[in-house]
Amino acid sequence: MNKQATGAKLTPAGQRVVHLLDELWNGNQSAMARDLGLSTTAVHKVLHGQQEPGRRFLTALAKQPRVNPAWVFTGEGEPLLGFPTLSSEGGTPLPVLDRLLPGSPEGYASQIVGREHWVASALWRPSRYLLRVSSDFPVMGDPEAKVAVGDLLLIETEPFWRDEPAALHNKLVSVDLSPSGTLDMQLGRAILQRDAAGFPQLLVDIYGRCQCCIELPRTQHAQLDVVRSYHFEGKPSDAESESVPVLELPLDAIRGVVLLLLRQ
Repeated sequence: MNKQATGAKLTPAGQRVVHLLDELWNGNQSAMARDLGLSTTAVHKVLHGQQEPGRRFLTALAKQPRVNPAWVFTGEGEPLLGFPTLSSEGGTPLPVLDRLLPGSPEGYASQIVGREHWVASALWRPSRYLLRVSSDFPVMGDPEAKVAVGDLLLIETEPFWRDEPAALHNKLVSVDLSPSGTLDMQLGRAILQRDAAGFPQLLVDIYGRCQCCIELPRTQHAQLDVVRSYHFEGKPSDAESESVPVLELPLDAIRGVVLLLLRQ
């Protein structure tokens, strides 16, 4: 634990903040505050147990490179997302698929044909699987994704985003475009925006095919806390195009989030 926080009565969430302070910022509170877009006073209070890290704080942490969002919010899994191992020594296998699953691989065993890839044990969870990128994937045209044919995308299906949907901002997500009809799983990029009333919503771009408008819970925290935490990309009207349909979907239509790209 960072020596400046030693002796403080920290909650589990506060302890996770201290752990990441040491791992990612070498104990430098000013650097942490700068990267999270928070004041040094806010960081100091959390580290000294004077204030519980709120939704804004934890969401900012979850956005940091290599940080495991599920661990930030729940304490489950490993704090940091590492890199794959290329052999079975010291690793654990994850199933490899050529298409997106609508849920945890545990519930779709019949669709998993035996292909596996050994990864560092810290990356394994029963709710995760690997998606192999092929040349016809629309995500190939996303300059931010920086994917290549044969890359593996580590996908988490445990829906932690139901409680913290803002953590999906600028993440690749898998979406069921037809929750009440024939399954249609697609990969897209989620962007946090405001609706006409000023409330946050997620707009998922399915790379030219359509855009999914996902309304978030209209609570006071969602309107005030989350909205202040992000630079919004614009109003919905800025993103809509006459040539691209916009679908209104529930948050449950998101079935997974890409945590990491693994390149062999």
